[in-house]
Amino acid sequence: MEIPGSERAQFIQYTFDAKLGFEGKDVVIKEAGDNTFDVAIPEFKFIGYDRPEYRVVVEQNGALSFGTQQIDTLDMVNNILTDKAKKEYVDSNRDILEEQAKSFYTSIVQSVSPDTKLNFTFQQAEGD
Repeated sequence: MEIPGSERAQFIQYTFDAKLGFEGKDVVIKEAGDNTFDVAIPEFKFIGYDRPEYRVVVEQNGALSFGTQQIDTLDMVNNILTDKAKKEYVDSNRDILEEQAKSFYTSIVQSVSPDTKLNFTFQQAEGD
């Protein structure tokens, strides 16, 4: 039952450093002939995060909110990173992730064999 004046609201601002990448053991490199190799990069994933920071920006408590359960700010922060939000972080950084993967594998191969060419393919997440 909803009682007027017992409502609570809390708005938080949050930041964190997202860790995005792929499982290196799942990279497949195959010879394509003529000093060329095909490099298949697996799906990019949200791996984790560092340095989470949050602060309450606005808190609203109704006049009768003393009888209402407190809002758990830490629980709110933990619920921010849903699977959908993680996918959005990966999708919004896809171009950078692809360039970093190309640069990483190209620098390794060309340090040993400068004339070797690499062709890259990137696996997309299901539903993309």
